[in-house]
Amino acid sequence: MISGFRIGNFKAFSETQYVPIKPLTLIFGPNSSGKSSIIHALILAHQAMQKGELDVQRTTIGGESVDLGGFNQYVFNRDTRRQVDWAIELDATQFEGRLHEIFGTAKRITLSNTIGMYLKEGVLGGIDDDYLKTLEDIQDAQYSDLLEMIKEVKRKKGEPFDLEEMEKYRILNFTIRDYFEMHREPKITTFKIDIDDSPFLKMSLRKGGFLRLDTLNNDHPVFQQMIKALLESSTTTEITSGDLNILNKAISDLVSKISADTSKFLPKGIRREKQTILGEADTFLTISKGRREEDLIKALNLFLPRFIDEIIKGLTEVVEEQLNRFQYLGPFRSYPPRHLAFSQYHDPNWFAGGGFAWEEVRKNPDLRNKINEWLSNTEKLSTPYELVIKNLLTIDDLEKHYSKIVDRIEGEFTSDEQPYEGDLFGDIYSIPNNLKAVEENLAEVRELVLLDKRTQTIVSHRDVGVGISQVLPVLVSAYGNKKALITIEQPEIHLHPALQAELGDVFIHSCLGENQNTFILETHSEHLLLRIFKRIRETAQNKNTKTAPIRPYDISLLFTEATPNGSIIRHIRVDERGHLMDRVPGGFFEEDFEELF
Repeated sequence: MISGFRIGNFKAFSETQYVPIKPLTLIFGPNSSGKSSIIHALILAHQAMQKGELDVQRTTIGGESVDLGGFNQYVFNRDTRRQVDWAIELDATQFEGRLHEIFGTAKRITLSNTIGMYLKEGVLGGIDDDYLKTLEDIQDAQYSDLLEMIKEVKRKKGEPFDLEEMEKYRILNFTIRDYFEMHREPKITTFKIDIDDSPFLKMSLRKGGFLRLDTLNNDHPVFQQMIKALLESSTTTEITSGDLNILNKAISDLVSKISADTSKFLPKGIRREKQTILGEADTFLTISKGRREEDLIKALNLFLPRFIDEIIKGLTEVVEEQLNRFQYLGPFRSYPPRHLAFSQYHDPNWFAGGGFAWEEVRKNPDLRNKINEWLSNTEKLSTPYELVIKNLLTIDDLEKHYSKIVDRIEGEFTSDEQPYEGDLFGDIYSIPNNLKAVEENLAEVRELVLLDKRTQTIVSHRDVGVGISQVLPVLVSAYGNKKALITIEQPEIHLHPALQAELGDVFIHSCLGENQNTFILETHSEHLLLRIFKRIRETAQNKNTKTAPIRPYDISLLFTEATPNGSIIRHIRVDERGHLMDRVPGGFFEEDFEELF
């Protein structure tokens, strides 16, 4: 559903950059060139969408791996006069239900906003916030009154004062306190919807912290189709081109009356502050011949705001649903304590650090089998270890069931009705096996451990190489999710080159096989990329028997490059032979370099 997003004035990026999203999106480039900034832009949106926070520092999904530092840190060059540009592009051909009806002919819908501060300029630009706190007697005065006072003082002194300076503040009825509050934290300052790259509507921030509709492109073909269908379904008449011309002025008059709240990252719909805008009125109107124009305008005033509300609400819900699929695995994977059953209670980096993966493997036997297959496969990790469950029990847990078994043996041995014919000592020695059969039901704690198949010895992940603990969260992300949007920084960390290449197959299988996940991978591994190029080449030659078929349009290959004016994102094309069609700066690849493994 998400086909791409845009970011500008965010961290490493000044000029707005486009990030196309395919089933497998790969980001590579030098250190400190902006690779992580791409992922952090999604993390910011995820946090703001869930919590309504724009001055974001630590995030729920990023744990200790991501600290955005607040708006002052993540805005480009720490220049708070700038506004962060953020946009998400949706594939409209995948819409269902009502959105499919509304945007039936559209291919692409883009929702964008800007995040910024109102700038303290003019007569108040040089006043410090702390100084303002000492002026308790004027904090509740109107800002416009203060301007009038300053104008009068300057007039008496014979100093010039630009009267137009009052007009450039669209907040003349703010108090001084309100004015300064606007500059203490970032807000959504504009919101736009584009249809197939043509503007549809734009809203901007107004006093009181809400967005007011500025423009509505009633000439857009999709809008013309929308409004015609809307009025015909809600009235008793057929709408003609002449009617649409009559309604254009009424649409312009209505635009300034429509507003939306910005409690979260994207508006949730139209404000219901006026009954005339979104009141609970009739849902069907009669158009009379003698009052056709008046009745059509009445219908427009009733139904158009509701329709815009439906569009904004529906699109925002789609974006929220898409961002709820978002998962993040950082480059600093957790190295859990020896006893995994209790680790989630002590690990603040539970999700971003991959600690959750051990819990998923512990609970899910099917997932555990898939991971074990990868661990033991001679063409992959080729370890002698297998992940198994160890049930942690106490004597108290066993005592009740032990007594029942002993009572049964004793009853059979001492029975007068029938002589005992069993193996008394054999039955006694088999008690542990009987308890073993029910231990899963007895145990309150189930520990995940590694079995060394060579010696049948139970060991901890702390007793084997660190590579297993680092690759496990990657494998769980790939095998344990379906239709998720998964971002991973440096999935290849702590793996030798051959295994880095094998991860390429893991990701291809996960995104183009039955799991249908979408991956955004920030990587330094040429081996991983070369494996993917190899599978593209084999697919074109009908020789790919290892993974799902993969073609150039299934991947998005992005190279980040730092420049004096901010980082840029280069889109690198790959052909059917698995060769790069565009030269990569910095000598990252040789175009005809073949995969080594």
